[in-house]
Amino acid sequence: MIIVLWLQVKENVTYMRGNVTEDIWQLTQDMDVLHQVNWTNKTTQRLREFENDLVLAIKKAGWDGDEDTQVLQWTFAGSLFYSIIVITTIGE
Repeated sequence: MIIVLWLQVKENVTYMRGNVTEDIWQLTQDMDVLHQVNWTNKTTQRLREFENDLVLAIKKAGWDGDEDTQVLQWTFAGSLFYSIIVITTIGE
């Protein structure tokens, strides 16, 4: 269950990155880029939204910055070893 949620977070970040790229490209196509201030303001706003989404993914969902769904942060052996270290350090 935890692995499924972890993979979902990585997929969501990849999706968000694709969306912000598409949105900025769409802004570039739709707007007159000769009006640099308007384009810059809208692009900056969209990038700030993306930045906030990334911060939420890091703080709330525990995203580690890696979008590769084939790489797991924890293996079973690694998590077991960590649990044993915590139990022996803190006590039962």
